[in-house]
Amino acid sequence: MADYAADIVVANYLYRQAITLTEQSGEDQTNLTVRLDLNSTNFNFDFARSDGLDFRLAETAAGSKIYNMFIGVWDEPNKDATMWFKVPFLSANEVKTLYAYWGNPSDTGISDGDSIGLLLFDHFPGVALDGSKWTSSGPITVANSKLSMAAGSYIQAKNVPLTGTYQWMLQDAFYITDASPSVGYASGLYRFYGGDNLLGINFYGEGANDRYHNFVQSGSYVWDDGDQRGLEGSSYHELTLTYHEPTDYITQGFERRSTYPDYLDSWERKCEGNTRLTYFRIYGPNTYGSTMYHDWVMLRRYLGPYEPVFDTSNLYVQYEQVNPDAWVYDYGVDITNTIFDHTTTSGGTPTYLSDDSLINIWCSDVGAASGNVDLTIDFGAYGNNLVDDAYLHYDSDHVLHLNAASLSDEDFDLYNNTYWHGTTTSGWATIDFGSRINNVGVVRVKGVSSKLSGMVKNYKIEGSYVYTNNWEDDNWKVLDEGQFGQTDAWQSTLFANYNNYRFYRLKVVDTYGGNIAIQEWRMYNYDDSLGKRVVSRLKLKPDATNSNFIYFPKQIEFYGSNDSYNWTTLISTKNTYTPTDGAWQEHAFTNNMPYYVYRLRCIGNWNNNIGKICIAEWSMHERYIEATSHRILAGTNDNYIAIWGDVGSTFDELEFYVVNDKISFVENEKLVGTKTFTGSPTDLNVK
Repeated sequence: MADYAADIVVANYLYRQAITLTEQSGEDQTNLTVRLDLNSTNFNFDFARSDGLDFRLAETAAGSKIYNMFIGVWDEPNKDATMWFKVPFLSANEVKTLYAYWGNPSDTGISDGDSIGLLLFDHFPGVALDGSKWTSSGPITVANSKLSMAAGSYIQAKNVPLTGTYQWMLQDAFYITDASPSVGYASGLYRFYGGDNLLGINFYGEGANDRYHNFVQSGSYVWDDGDQRGLEGSSYHELTLTYHEPTDYITQGFERRSTYPDYLDSWERKCEGNTRLTYFRIYGPNTYGSTMYHDWVMLRRYLGPYEPVFDTSNLYVQYEQVNPDAWVYDYGVDITNTIFDHTTTSGGTPTYLSDDSLINIWCSDVGAASGNVDLTIDFGAYGNNLVDDAYLHYDSDHVLHLNAASLSDEDFDLYNNTYWHGTTTSGWATIDFGSRINNVGVVRVKGVSSKLSGMVKNYKIEGSYVYTNNWEDDNWKVLDEGQFGQTDAWQSTLFANYNNYRFYRLKVVDTYGGNIAIQEWRMYNYDDSLGKRVVSRLKLKPDATNSNFIYFPKQIEFYGSNDSYNWTTLISTKNTYTPTDGAWQEHAFTNNMPYYVYRLRCIGNWNNNIGKICIAEWSMHERYIEATSHRILAGTNDNYIAIWGDVGSTFDELEFYVVNDKISFVENEKLVGTKTFTGSPTDLNVK
C-alpha cells in the first residue's frame, strides 16, 4: 500500500488553504487513519464539485505527498461531508501544516477506502459479497454498491480482524427505505465475540419504543430507553462503535445524516473485563416490509480521547476565485527576506523593504529624487559578508601595499590602498579564516574602475584545510570555475559547498590584458535556500502613515540578472499609481527565466521629483508552479533542456547534483567540481 497518492498539478485547482493536524497522544504515529468533517461553517461547498472528488489533502504546498483518502459522505445540498485520510507519519505532539486543494471540475477523484490503512473496509462493489473479507449466513444481496440482508441473516468479519487490536472503531453507514416503518421496526443489530464479554447492540425504530438500545454483557441485559427520534424511514444513518482499551469503555455514537442534521446521540458503557474481542457480526433487521442497505463498513485503529485533531478555521473561502485576465496567474508567497543581500545606490536601510514591517520604512538620501535610485536584492547571497581585513591574507605577488588584504577592507583604508594590484596577469589571493571556518558558497568580486584591463577574466575558487602557495596542489579543492565580465560592478558566483574549509583562494587564470587589479571581494556561506528565482510579480507599498506617500517613486523599472553585470528588462519605464491610500500596487509581467539578482530602479517621486524617495515595503512573487515544483528528465526523451533542478535534487544512486544551471560532481560527500553547460545540449548521458 503506497504511503501517498499521485501528485497533483496545483495550477488545475482554484483553491488552496492551509489547515493543521495536531497529534495528542504524545507518541509517534505511523499509518494512522484520520477523520475530517466538513460543514457549512468551515467549508464553502459551492466552490467544489458536487461529489467532492476534487478535494485533496497534501503535506506540501507544491501538491506533492498527497494523502490517500476515502469520502464517506459528501452531501452537497445539506453542506455535510466526512472524509478519512491515511497519514503516513505524525510525530509526538506535532502540529503538522497540511494543504487542502479543491476547485477542479474535471477531477475524477481518488476516493478509495482500501487505500487509507484500515483494518477492514468494504464498499460492497460487484454483485457478490467479498469472500476474502466476510463469511455470511442467510440471504445476502450485493448490488449497486449496497448490501442488504434478510432478517436473521448476518455477515461476519473474516480473519479475526479485532485480534490484538485493543483500540478500534467500527463505522457502518446504512439507509432505510420505508418512509413509515412499523412500531416494531428494528435495525442495526451488532454482536462482538471473544474475551469475557458478548457485546451486542440493537437499534429500534419509530413508534411506542421510539428508540432503545439493547446492550449485552456476560449474559445480562442493560437497556436505555430514550426520548429521541428513532431510526426514521427513508433516512441515512451512521453508527459508530469504539473501544478504548486503557479505559475499557465501549462507546456508541449514532447520527442521522441529511434530513435531521441536528440529530446526534451517543452513550458509553464501562466493561471492566477482558474486552479484547476477536470478531464481530452485522445482522439483518426485522424489516416489516422495509429494507436496510449498508453503504460501507470500516474498521480502523483508534486512539480514543487522543485522536489527532484538525484545525479547519482557515479552510472556509468566502469569495469565488475569478481570474479577470488571461495573464493573471496563481502566485506563490512573497519571497523577499532580510536574510538576502540588499544594496542601494542612495542610502537608507534597504533591508527595511523586506522586513514585513510598516514601522521600518526605507527612505533614500535627501535629494535622491532628482536622479535615479537603484535597489537590489540578491537571492544568491546572504547579507552577512564573511571576509574582513583582520584575517590573514596571502597572495602570489602585489605592488607595494596593494596586497590581498585590500580585497577585504570595504575600501576603508586610510592610505587608499583599497585594491589588490598584482604584477602579472595571473595569480592568486588567499584568505585564512583561522578557527572560524566557513562553508563558502558565494563569492562576489568588484573591478577597479581605472584598471579594468586587470579585471579577472577566467577564474577558479578553491578551498583547503591547510595552506600552500603552490599553483597546483592536491590540498586545494576546486569549488567553482568560470568567467567574470570586464566591469567595476559587483559580480557573483554561487556554488554548492557543504564543507567547512579554513582557507579559500581566488585563482586568477587570466585577465583582460593588464596586471591583476581587483577592488574588493565578498564571501558568503552556502545554503540550499540560495538560488535563482523566477519572479513575475512585483508589489510596492507606499508609506501613508507619515505623509511619506508623496516620496513614493513616480516611475519604476525592473530588471533581472545573474551576474549583476548583464541585465534583462522585465518592466520597462512605467508610471506608478497615485499613492494616496497607501494600498499595495501590483505589477505583473511575463518572465520565464530564473535570476539571482533583481533590481528596482526608482525615477523621481510624487513630490515633483524633489527630495527623497520612500517605499514602505516590497514583495516579489513567482508563479506558483515555478515556486514549488521542478521536473527531472521530464517527457519522453532525455533532453537536458527539459531538466529543472532545485538545489539538492539528485539523480537516484548517482553522485550528481543539479544546482541551478550547473551540474556539481560529488565524491566521498565532498564537492570536487562543477560544470556549466553552454550552447544547446540535447542529451545528458550518465554511466
